[in-house]
Amino acid sequence: VAGASAGGYLAVVTVFRAAQLGVQVSALFADQPMIWAPPRARHASLSWRQNAFSRILPPCSVDAFWSFYLDGTCEDGEDAPKCDPMMGAMNEAEWRRARPQLPSKALVLVASGDPLRDMGLNFARVYAAATEGEVDVITGDATHATVLMADADATHRVMEWLGGILLPTPKNPQR
Repeated sequence: VAGASAGGYLAVVTVFRAAQLGVQVSALFADQPMIWAPPRARHASLSWRQNAFSRILPPCSVDAFWSFYLDGTCEDGEDAPKCDPMMGAMNEAEWRRARPQLPSKALVLVASGDPLRDMGLNFARVYAAATEGEVDVITGDATHATVLMADADATHRVMEWLGGILLPTPKNPQR
């Protein structure tokens, strides 16, 4: 399951929900996922402050997108599952409960110039801790939604990771 930006969020919650339902997913690729965090925490993150004037995705747009999605029902400091029940996916205990069905392979792509960078990195830590596995993290030197266009090295590493998932090899024919 893969997705970028808001689609990265959808990929994350799809994998989480599939695991809760007992459906096995082979891999997760979250490309610069727009992961929910309470506004106070979001605004305090280093990536939020460093990229406050991002032209591609300014932080004020992120706040607006979340308010559209949550219909203005989430107050600052509220619990994520209370604001958006699917964001229980950010709760490590919920991920641990779903662990038997979670993909053992996961890739999180973040951009150094993205206000969402720290939220993506935090998700990678939560997922790795909950699954007791490794999460591949690639940080591209770009802004939100431009890594695969602007950073050739990051693009090459993503393509290698995807090739390892999609293409069988003699050493690992189960892929």
